[in-house]
Amino acid sequence: MPSMPERTLWRAIGSRRLTRRAALAAGAGLAVASVVPAGAASRDWTSIRHPDFVRSLHDVARPGVYLNVHEMLIETARSCVTDSGGWTVPSPIYGDMYVRDSFWVAMALANADLSTAIVDLFRTEVVRNVDGRCPTFIRHGEVRPAEAQRVDESTLMYVLHSYLSARLGGRTDLASLAHAYQHISNQIHDGMYMTHGEERFTRQAERGCFHYWADTYRPSGRPEPRPEVFAYNQGLAAVALSCMDRMRVPNVDPAVTRKVEHVYSTMVSSADFLALPQRSGSSVMDVSALTGEALSLYWFDRSLLGRQRVAATLHSLNRAFHDDGSFLGFKVIANPDGTHRPDDEFIVPISNPPGYYHNGGSWLLYDALALYAGGRQGIDEAYLLFADRLQSEVRYEAKSHEYLSTNPDQLGHGEARRAGYGWNAFAARLFSY
Repeated sequence: MPSMPERTLWRAIGSRRLTRRAALAAGAGLAVASVVPAGAASRDWTSIRHPDFVRSLHDVARPGVYLNVHEMLIETARSCVTDSGGWTVPSPIYGDMYVRDSFWVAMALANADLSTAIVDLFRTEVVRNVDGRCPTFIRHGEVRPAEAQRVDESTLMYVLHSYLSARLGGRTDLASLAHAYQHISNQIHDGMYMTHGEERFTRQAERGCFHYWADTYRPSGRPEPRPEVFAYNQGLAAVALSCMDRMRVPNVDPAVTRKVEHVYSTMVSSADFLALPQRSGSSVMDVSALTGEALSLYWFDRSLLGRQRVAATLHSLNRAFHDDGSFLGFKVIANPDGTHRPDDEFIVPISNPPGYYHNGGSWLLYDALALYAGGRQGIDEAYLLFADRLQSEVRYEAKSHEYLSTNPDQLGHGEARRAGYGWNAFAARLFSY
């Protein structure tokens, strides 16, 4: 429990309900300066449980907002499951089945049969691959495209999905998970979950991309692979290893798990040495870096980072606003001052002008996860921003978008062809009891 001075401060500041205008004007700096006192409790402590988070959310917005968005998101997730065998696509424009997207859809729907079916589809590929790698996506038929065999977070997602299935009462295939651990452990070096990006000569421009979900991002700015430690991957690795421990997967080394957690908890931005950066040694910010923290809180009520780090990260993420001043969302990848990264760091330039897609677009799933992490740490403005972000998603049309543009020419709008995106539905779980 917090110390006596901290409890006094919490009564005076942390628990009072701020007006929307006052909280947004204060910004996350209030959370850094006031809500996180010196001598805060250890990083495993959090007094804000999931039901408390939900109650606080419902205090700051009209109940109808949540009900309408919830129904739309869940219905969108259901529409992404295209057959009785569990084939789940990201949205109608995709035909392939991605392990990351199907995981979040399954998390949203919480259906044991669906989760088991999805795990079975990817288990076949994990067992088939000599190194235990889970492909990024699978395709109908016997075709196994080379571009599906990436070294990214996909094998971690297979573990997370296996754990979800187990939580829902499904069977646990320890043999396939032990095989997957072979691949995961090969990517871990002194606790760092390391990726190099695409190293094969399939398409020259793609070399150095495909480190993680933001697959068009190329950190070197050139078509060349290089070792990187992305906070998103590192956090997922920490949670995945914890899941393996809970499932009693054989030969998983607890010392490795502790090292992976330590690396995640000590990654700091080179700009302020406190916020969690996109990747090790960088000042670039990425809202998805908080995914591991949020998932650990959601499943285990355990913080990997602690309130000070989460508050500093939310403070450093660049925010986009609608013309009327309401919160639109976070720019997914951007500099701390809100400027965009160089064009050379993104392939597929038609999709990545400043403020679009991976180059500063706003993605509901990752915004929601980051704000959930903040709310679970008792950061008042996180509740207000979460409610505003939901309303931003449906501001112009009641649809789930792959991302919203933060560019002034299409401010707050999503691409029509990318509507119906399934993984956003997990946000509905975050604001539900």
